Parts: sequence; C-alpha cells; structure tokens
Amino acid sequence: MKPFSRRKFFQAALYSCLPAGAATAAYSHFGETRWLDVHEVQIPVRPDQEDLVGTRLTVLADFHHDEWGDPLFIDEVVNRVNQEQLDFVILA
Repeated sequence: MKPFSRRKFFQAALYSCLPAGAATAAYSHFGETRWLDVHEVQIPVRPDQEDLVGTRLTVLADFHHDEWGDPLFIDEVVNRVNQEQLDFVILA
C-alpha cells in the first residue's frame, strides 16, 4: 500500500471542503434570508396584570437588511404583520 502523502491529504481536504463551503454560502444567502417562521404562543399573565389579557405582540429578528437583503421580502413581512393587527411589534 502506497503511503498517503501530506500533499494528497491537503488536496483531498480542499476538494471536500470547497463544495461544503459553497453549499453553506448558498443556503445562508438564498435560503435563510427569506425564511419567515411564525409561532403563536400564549403567555399566562399574573392576576395583577389582567389588563394584559388579549394583548398581541410579535418579535421580528435577524433581518438581513444589507446589500444582500431582499426589500420585497421585508415588504412581505410588514404586510403579514399588518394583517395580524398586533398591539406591539418588537424589532430584535
């Protein structure tokens, strides 16, 4: 059996890491930047906070609003939030 040289090892590592890096970059650019995940959660309130019963809020987080962001997606999110008729909108 021929010994595995250091050069061959690094070539194999490079050739296997390039596709993985490209796939990760593509997913983070094309997939995750247009990901709208909606969860409805009911939060119990204490008896002394009864005036909060029925209050609706949303948390918007992790917007990629830069040269790679998609303004149409942000419009879509804003329209969705407006349809929900919420009491509070929190940008995180």
